[in-house]
Amino acid sequence: MHDDGHENDGAERSAPSVPGREPETGYTVSGPVPRARLSRGTRAGLWGLRIFVIILAGMVVYTFIANLANS
Repeated sequence: MHDDGHENDGAERSAPSVPGREPETGYTVSGPVPRARLSRGTRAGLWGLRIFVIILAGMVVYTFIANLANS
């Protein structure tokens, strides 16, 4: 067995990609992916995150406008 310091895990090395050409995957996407089923807690957490981001964006805009007015 040849050990050159690189682990391969049995996977073959991929061929180098050609510039300007998409790699061939062997399958195509037939349409949109269905929505993931999330638990109630996960959905609540994501809504909380959305609200937090909107509040932060408002604070950034307010700070920017307040600093423009003071300069």
